[in-house]
Amino acid sequence: MAFSKGYHVYHKLDPPPFSVIVETRNKEECLMFESGAVAVLSSAEKEAIKSTYSKVMDAYGLLGVLRLNLGDTLLHYLVLVTGCMSVGKIQESEVFRVISTEFISLRSDPSDEDRISEVRKVLNSGNFYSAWSATGVSLDLSLNAHRSMKEHTTDNRFFCVSV
Repeated sequence: MAFSKGYHVYHKLDPPPFSVIVETRNKEECLMFESGAVAVLSSAEKEAIKSTYSKVMDAYGLLGVLRLNLGDTLLHYLVLVTGCMSVGKIQESEVFRVISTEFISLRSDPSDEDRISEVRKVLNSGNFYSAWSATGVSLDLSLNAHRSMKEHTTDNRFFCVSV
């Protein structure tokens, strides 16, 4: 299986509330972000509402939800990997450098773009990596070699997931 843009992002602008659906290949369920909440939708639930959504983009990976605190306002962005480059292979996993990301405001406000431009520069700087494996078990780059051999749980202190 080749590495491809396996994440598909859709949004619904009207009628309110604004919401985003994220599908990934090989999974029947999808994620829905709406009104500050995240829900897992079954295949049947997704198919029942998907026709009211329009496609936003495809991505290689989903980094997560970035929360920015601006005083009395809390902004949420879905952060997606839209560009990456293979830099090598470790064990059965191919390692990729993240070179391009997209941020989707979870409140659909275009004026939010100014607030995330510096974060985007950092993530697109070429200093972030991820791993992917065709076998489905990717190397977790957030674990050191000793910890990786001892346990296989992800170190969730880091803002990343395998793409």
